[in-house]
Amino acid sequence: MALAITERAAAEVKNFFKEQEYDETNALLRVGIISGGCSGLNYSLNIETEVDAEKDKVTEHHGVRVVVDRKSALSLKVPELVDNHTEFTGNMLYTVTFVLAMNKDKYAALPDDLKAAFDSNSGLAFSVFAGGTMAEYDGPARDIAVERGNNIVTLSAEESARWADVAAPVYDQWLAEMADRGIDGQALIDQARALMADFDG
Repeated sequence: MALAITERAAAEVKNFFKEQEYDETNALLRVGIISGGCSGLNYSLNIETEVDAEKDKVTEHHGVRVVVDRKSALSLKVPELVDNHTEFTGNMLYTVTFVLAMNKDKYAALPDDLKAAFDSNSGLAFSVFAGGTMAEYDGPARDIAVERGNNIVTLSAEESARWADVAAPVYDQWLAEMADRGIDGQALIDQARALMADFDG
């Protein structure tokens, strides 16, 4: 679960700690997930002074320590939604990309201090943090699947290659769509594959 707190938000949390008569050097902001809400999940915020080293992950943001328990970090609960999993040998068939975007006109209408808050918490540094945090929880999620007795199928290199061949027409269709729009799709694919190779692992 990727989580970041802006400097301005951290200052508000510190003020809240003081109002509640907590020593900010010992207090932590616990972010949790509970059942409820339109999506089935609600976020909860609490003040803590202790953590469980085996279950909690603690990060620090502008002087505020934030704690998230393993269960909340794995809020998607994929191992509990499905019983069967397929793993590939070698490179995957795809690379997952998450885009955190904002409407350009809405951004332009923001006051300068809020623009600065967005700008200072965007870009490469946050991308590395978000991607690294997500990757960090791949292992624990797999462990949960194993503990639940889920069926995990690991394809050999040869079988993985067969899957890649079957997926090839998806590329062909996309390339045709890009060509219709006057875009060199192959150049984009080559660039993406080069970047994947540079940052693999």
